Amino acid sequence: MMPLSFFKFLRSRFIFSLVFPLFLSLHAQPLQFARERIEVEVLGEACVLTGTYYFCETGPAARQPLSVERPDSANFPFNITLYYPFVVTPELPFPDSIQVTDLRSGRPVQFIESARGVYFPVSVPPPDTAIYRVRYRQKTPSAKMEYILTSTQKWNRPLQSADFIIRIPQQYQLISLSPAFDRAAPGSTGEKNAPGMIYFIHRENFMPQSNLTIQWERKTP
Repeated sequence: MMPLSFFKFLRSRFIFSLVFPLFLSLHAQPLQFARERIEVEVLGEACVLTGTYYFCETGPAARQPLSVERPDSANFPFNITLYYPFVVTPELPFPDSIQVTDLRSGRPVQFIESARGVYFPVSVPPPDTAIYRVRYRQKTPSAKMEYILTSTQKWNRPLQSADFIIRIPQQYQLISLSPAFDRAAPGSTGEKNAPGMIYFIHRENFMPQSNLTIQWERKTP
């Protein structure tokens, strides 16, 4: 259970409301969701997803003082609360392990679970870039994985770049992957660095029209 102080933090810091990944509910968006890097480890009956996300200011106008009483407020960090949703279905139950980390400080970030996602606070210092990592493990009894991409459209601007790396151990074979991969190469996969195949996807100026989906099956002897 999260301490009461964290709930007070959310209430006092809920300046912007975002759905992640990812959208700002305000028309005048002071922040930009700039880049993401997604790594998926296929473990057979589960997947581990590690997402790294980059946030920055949209431009000088975003640094205007919040009030005439506090002209120095333009130098304060943006404190926002993100909602990070998961695909939750009978084939993809809610993740059984979740970690959120502020990579600039190296500190873990507290979060609150909801039925289909988690809330956590993000601070973007001026004029820097905030970098956050979300890592979760989700069971995949039907050998399928789905990660939400389409809500990026709510930011009203494409990602500068997006990278996806999919690792599949040698005892499994890829059935389908969307978006289509650019290249594949042998490499270490899984929690034990077992041999397998690694699939690479790179997109620039990327406005997703569908989610990331992966399907695989066990190879027959």
